[in-house]
Amino acid sequence: MNKKITPTLILMLFILVAQTSFGQGFYNTTNWRFSNPKQFGFTVADIDFIDNNNGIAVGANSGIAYTKDAGVTWNYGAFTFIGTAGLQIGSAFQDVHFASTNVAYAVGTNGCMAKTTDGGANWSLVNNPLFAGAKNVNTVWFLDANKGYIAGQFNTPDSLPKLYSTTNGGATWDSLNAPIGGRTKYGYVANTNLAPIITNINAKAKEIFRIKFLNANTAYISGGSSSGSGNFFPTHPAAATTGTCLPTGGNTTAASNDASLVWKFSNGVLTDYSVSKERLGYNGIYNAAPNCSYRFASNGIHTNSFKAMHIVNDTTLLLVSFNNNFVVRINTGVNDSTANINVPGVFERGKYTLLNAPNPPTNNNSTLSPPIPTNAIFTFSNPLEIVKGVNGKLYIPVQSPLLGPVNRMMTSIDTGRTWVEERFLPLGRNYSNF
Repeated sequence: MNKKITPTLILMLFILVAQTSFGQGFYNTTNWRFSNPKQFGFTVADIDFIDNNNGIAVGANSGIAYTKDAGVTWNYGAFTFIGTAGLQIGSAFQDVHFASTNVAYAVGTNGCMAKTTDGGANWSLVNNPLFAGAKNVNTVWFLDANKGYIAGQFNTPDSLPKLYSTTNGGATWDSLNAPIGGRTKYGYVANTNLAPIITNINAKAKEIFRIKFLNANTAYISGGSSSGSGNFFPTHPAAATTGTCLPTGGNTTAASNDASLVWKFSNGVLTDYSVSKERLGYNGIYNAAPNCSYRFASNGIHTNSFKAMHIVNDTTLLLVSFNNNFVVRINTGVNDSTANINVPGVFERGKYTLLNAPNPPTNNNSTLSPPIPTNAIFTFSNPLEIVKGVNGKLYIPVQSPLLGPVNRMMTSIDTGRTWVEERFLPLGRNYSNF
């Protein structure tokens, strides 16, 4: 079982600029120095262990480190490469994944994908569909040394992110197109001159942050909710003031049609389970008496980014938002469905349960609902990963400042229904996160 850990460290990096051939990668282990008594000098974004001894850490400023002795000692360096402009550049690595005992892949910004075949001692650049456009490659997962998947920012004229796959270690790539989501309603709630609009949710301008496989046939993909500030999602006609309620002749947009990206991969097919307001049971009318200029509103629950993900089983997914402390459980079985509150007679795929939400909105009411759960709101502080221990306990590291570190994490023994704060290291010491 792979173990992922996210510590916070400090970087001291010296990059030697060289004029070399396009597309070549360089792993430099000689020009690094400690900046304080840390194990290695960069902010770590992700760690993966293939067994109890062999692990790789990646992070900011091109940093890659590997250990052969369960983290007692580390070798570390900077991986740089020749970008599309012909200059030697680096990457902020976002994810690393072991494919086998010796083969691992790391991905990051500037279209970077790197591969090791000796457990982390040496690295080479892997060509991929996001490299030419210098797009962020945020996540990677390989089922074996050759078959794997990557995703990140959108990279094609349709502005849709894609799940890219390879069966030969990155020599060639295929892609799966973004699936169409459920139905959502936006526009004006009570304007007889401008009827509200019902449309399909799509993934335009969104960014994929996480891929996780349960087995060779089942995976989940999560990401953000951005609709590109109105540049990609359909607009709707704008109305004048409440005095006339007439169209202005222009157009406007609202975030009420946003939905946090969630897809399920099953036997090579992608299905959309994105978290929309309708799937959560919110109609977007948070006013008891909306006038003709009131539009379907958004709320913070369906406009989040999801990076921390745990697959409970093949039909149950747990997500924790990067901001705002929302915890959502999604059931994706064939019989799991949710009636669309805004489109009578339409049933959305999946069953959606809010397990943690600070003061969610109340439909057709200007007040907020009691927190979920009523007596305990759990704070997660920008979670990137959910880790399952051998005892079944779930762990979410809490980001810690370098000065006055908190050294804590949130844990759950009931698959995310409730959480408690635990501290494993003495206070006042400059430890890294878990």
